[in-house]
Amino acid sequence: MWKDLILSDPRKTLSYTLMFCSVNVLLVYLLRVPYLISNQSSLVDEYYVKNFVTSIPMDFVLVLIYLEIALFISRQMNLQRYFTKRLMVVVLTTAFISGGFMFYFLNKPRDGSFFSRWFHSVTWRAVLYDMILVPSVFYGYEFLK
Repeated sequence: MWKDLILSDPRKTLSYTLMFCSVNVLLVYLLRVPYLISNQSSLVDEYYVKNFVTSIPMDFVLVLIYLEIALFISRQMNLQRYFTKRLMVVVLTTAFISGGFMFYFLNKPRDGSFFSRWFHSVTWRAVLYDMILVPSVFYGYEFLK
């Protein structure tokens, strides 16, 4: 089981790191997808520009966790040879996890934390953004791997 993890193999780790960085630059800074989806420029700037030093490493770990869970599910379903089915597992896993976070934060009073403000302002569009980001990293990761 441990040998299947992304971080267990230097080539997989490099592929993931390259794709995470490439996809973030493309989606966030060039195409400005979170700005377009959320319509919350100030929150996106706060996360990706002002707090870049903490937000990007946190995203690196969160996206990795999402992918590891999705890849674990894919292995349990014996989908290793079916890219499209694994991609769908990544999309659905991302929707489930991000949706869980959304419901958690929406069922609590809005406070000053970033994620509370983010989910209260953006709601389901935060999940949509994650459903673009995580599968994009997966797609590129699989291409490089």
